[in-house]
Amino acid sequence: MAAIANAAGITKGTLYHYFSGKAEILEAVLDNTSLSSNIVRERMKDVARPIEERLFELASGFLKMMQVRPYWSLAMIRESLGAPRDDTQEAVKDQFQGLLQSRIDALGDHLTEEFHEIPEREVRLLAGAFFHTLNGYWILSAHIKSEELEPQDCEDHARTAARQLACMLAQRNEQ
Repeated sequence: MAAIANAAGITKGTLYHYFSGKAEILEAVLDNTSLSSNIVRERMKDVARPIEERLFELASGFLKMMQVRPYWSLAMIRESLGAPRDDTQEAVKDQFQGLLQSRIDALGDHLTEEFHEIPEREVRLLAGAFFHTLNGYWILSAHIKSEELEPQDCEDHARTAARQLACMLAQRNEQ
């Protein structure tokens, strides 16, 4: 908490006035990012637009958010994958993993309604694969120097992930 307070230019007391701990700070930050399940629902709700277009917007927004906050994003992933050292880290890990699952669930819920012909389990697996593909791309790109990474690379990957999921949904819906 001391490092967070120092980085924010406030005292630890002020930080504790607003947040009880790291997990609560994480929750506040994540509620205002493209990781929020509300953002997923908002971007997917306009069913008049093609599914690929909506998925691209979702994927692009997610990857752009990760690019804007690369060190924060890497730290969250590291914290969620590592073995917790204390109760606070356990809470952060649980919260971050829960958030990742909530965005998968939000997309899965929407797609299950829109593609009701496809078994729910399959739709949820496809939603998970979509976000895991984006996470994998982002983790790999985070290790490339920012000057070597072109904005078009991010857009291309978002478009590819969206196209793949849209095609899989269309194929499964026809069966």
